[in-house]
Amino acid sequence: MQEYAADPEVTRHLRWGPNTRAETLRFLRRAMEAAGASPARQLDLAVVERQSRRVRGGLGLHERAPGRVEIGYCLARAVWGLGYASEAVESAVRFAAGQFESAELFGLVAPENVVSGRVLVKNGFERAVDLAPYAPWMNGLCSTALVFRRRPSSGS
Repeated sequence: MQEYAADPEVTRHLRWGPNTRAETLRFLRRAMEAAGASPARQLDLAVVERQSRRVRGGLGLHERAPGRVEIGYCLARAVWGLGYASEAVESAVRFAAGQFESAELFGLVAPENVVSGRVLVKNGFERAVDLAPYAPWMNGLCSTALVFRRRPSSGS
């Protein structure tokens, strides 16, 4: 994990990073504590390469408000363009449907991060026109973010 978390190019469009080893360890401790909650409302998951079993990235699902879950992800540069992001988001969408009943998923994407926007659109997200519902989470680096949302599959 430290390999990609410390990479300035990987973290360029993110709210965090590049991380020191100590910051990564603190993150891992917080993620394990949050995952132990019942029910878990903040999940930080590893993106693991099947063949090598190496951690190649991370994906988070964080319930920001009842019925509204933020998705975020990052991947090591070594696997950019290999379909890992699309596969991880697709899996996360299916998982979130069971974990966060009837929740809307949303992602905040830096305007210059066109590839991340495409990954979300490919997985059923659409650009949000009204940004007001997402304003509480659009601070710092996210103040100019594009918002992509995916409505619950239950038809709401």
